[in-house]
Parts: sequence; structure tokens; C-alpha cells
Amino acid sequence: MGRMGYLLGIILFLGGACLVQFASILLLKAKNLSHHSNYATIFYAIWPSRIAKGIGSLIIFLTNLGVCIL
Repeated sequence: MGRMGYLLGIILFLGGACLVQFASILLLKAKNLSHHSNYATIFYAIWPSRIAKGIGSLIIFLTNLGVCIL
């Protein structure tokens, strides 16, 4: 906010919040359509292979790692 100013900072913050809201809605729709409850099983339902399940598990790991680092 120091460099961008209050107006642009607030606009970018609200834009980020809208993107997070949209991503959450997409994840809930994928959960409801696939009848699975996490990334790994949703990936596996879309692409039934061990690689897809591994990618889903990697996404969960990286998300948790990022939360722990922050």
C-alpha cells in the first residue's frame, strides 16, 4: 500500500478475495460432482491413474507446507 496507494491496494486486495472465492466455489462444485472430498481423490476421479493421485497428494503437501512457512 505504501507504493501503490490506498485505492489501488484496496482494489487488488478485493480482486484477490474474489479469486479465492471463485476458486472455493469451483472446488466445492468438483467435490459435489465427483462425490470425493479432497484434491487427491478428485484428481483420481478425473484421471484414474496413480500419477494423478500423486499430483493431488503433492498439491496438498505444497499447500500445507506453504501454510506452515507463513
